[in-house]
Amino acid sequence: MEHLLAALRAVAEPTRLRLVVLCARGELTVSELTQILGQSQPRVSRHLKLLCEAGLLDRFREGSWVFYRLRQSSPAGALTRQLVAACIDQSREMLAVARVNLERAGLENGLVRLGDMYRLALADASFDAVVIHQVLHYADRPAAVIAEAARVLRSGGILVLVDFAPHSLEFLRDEHAHRRLGFADSEVAEWCGAAGLDPAPAHHLAGDPLTVVIWTAQRHAAARLRTAGDVRTEIPDAVFERELR
Repeated sequence: MEHLLAALRAVAEPTRLRLVVLCARGELTVSELTQILGQSQPRVSRHLKLLCEAGLLDRFREGSWVFYRLRQSSPAGALTRQLVAACIDQSREMLAVARVNLERAGLENGLVRLGDMYRLALADASFDAVVIHQVLHYADRPAAVIAEAARVLRSGGILVLVDFAPHSLEFLRDEHAHRRLGFADSEVAEWCGAAGLDPAPAHHLAGDPLTVVIWTAQRHAAARLRTAGDVRTEIPDAVFERELR
């Protein structure tokens, strides 16, 4: 009871709850968390100290860097995992994490934007490549995702889809909001063809228990651009990348 109450008190504050969610996604330093949240370092450090004392986060050092991550084995671990999995909008904060990672890697030609992949605020035929990575299994109508991606591809442009092969892990629906338990090569090829794309053979990366598949397709010149209205559905965000020349 004492551990549970301490954990509940620790996360009963907006910034500390955000810190728990961020640290569940990866190991981050104080300076990175400060940049993501837009708050002062002393304030963020104070919140992190409280979360560590409550048994929700681990603090560890690698060389001159100190990292924070979600603690897996604490008595409050189950509570923390439930909080992280709740219907909390993390999109903007995850984009901030992506910006930090781009900066850390020194990739100055990469941009991160928030957008609705069902209604992209982008012109037709404006991208050389589109990558949809581990997003399709959240979509109500995956065909609409592919159709919108095809719309923004130039002639000869490449679509890369990365997702799971068919599987039977039903817990992913409840615990991680997956709508589809993987995709067959045939249905992905059918959706690509309907969107005016020429699918290539898929690459299967066998795993246990999940197999990851990489599907690619190329836009051919005679394809009719399909719009989101052609499919009539709503889907979540995804990452679209422009090949910079």
